[in-house]
Amino acid sequence: MINSRPITYIYDDPSEPSPLTPAHFLIGKRLLSLPITRVSREDFTGSRPSLLKRYRHQQNLLNQFWNRWRKHYLLSLRSMNICPPSKVTCQFKVVDVVLIHDDLYPRNLWSMGKIIETYTGRDGCENMEIVSRAKWGARESKSNLTMVTPVPHIFLHHTAMRECNNFESCCQMMRTIQNFHMDDRGWDDIGYNFLIGGDGRVYMGRGWDRVGAHTYGFNRIAVAFSLMGDFSHKLPSELMLNATKSLIECAKNENHVISNYKLHGHRDAGCTECPGSAFYNLIKTWPHFEGGPIPGYKGN
Repeated sequence: MINSRPITYIYDDPSEPSPLTPAHFLIGKRLLSLPITRVSREDFTGSRPSLLKRYRHQQNLLNQFWNRWRKHYLLSLRSMNICPPSKVTCQFKVVDVVLIHDDLYPRNLWSMGKIIETYTGRDGCENMEIVSRAKWGARESKSNLTMVTPVPHIFLHHTAMRECNNFESCCQMMRTIQNFHMDDRGWDDIGYNFLIGGDGRVYMGRGWDRVGAHTYGFNRIAVAFSLMGDFSHKLPSELMLNATKSLIECAKNENHVISNYKLHGHRDAGCTECPGSAFYNLIKTWPHFEGGPIPGYKGN
């Protein structure tokens, strides 16, 4: 059985083409009513092999249709998601039809949408979504001490806690980390300037110009980005790595760090395993990396 549910975007303008339906693949037009069929007794007769052959033929036709639907039509739509960092920016345009990325469902079950407006990310940073403190439910900070920017250092951390993989769980993790830093460690706020969630979003901690509590001896001359999870024995996901690289690029382009900034892991400035050996071995290959112990290193 085939239905007439639209599989392309439905426009409000009546002058636009009518939406594509499954029936177009079979009869070349939309199916507006059930076909009138006359079933004779002969239709139900036949040998078992002939009936099985007919059944297999029908199943093969259906499988071919849905395979083409999943592999060709759906994949031809661009997903409305964070663009990978590259020299070419994703050029979404108003009225583009896109798939809406949803971590809870496979790609063939994502919803479709139409872009009605485009805008540059917060702080002039493109190719990523920065979640404000208000959106993740931050507590009020006890201090707003600022530092002179641009700063010469970027430090990468991991939280060494459980991972999160969607907006709700990452917001909950942000609140958990802030409570730990403020209540257990007695700090004024969450320690890091920004954090990266498993959903690929960037979550604002202290922001660009506030003194952090992340790297002893460097809190006034560095910004720190922390990836949510423990990356001692495995790498962060590609989504998290792309967001981290975009955030570093944003820091440079928006003059939050100097042009010849130094990139470090937390362990380069102190006796710690942070940001995890697996992740640290990767960032050693990134531009501007400078390994430790760096001047100002704090041992036990």
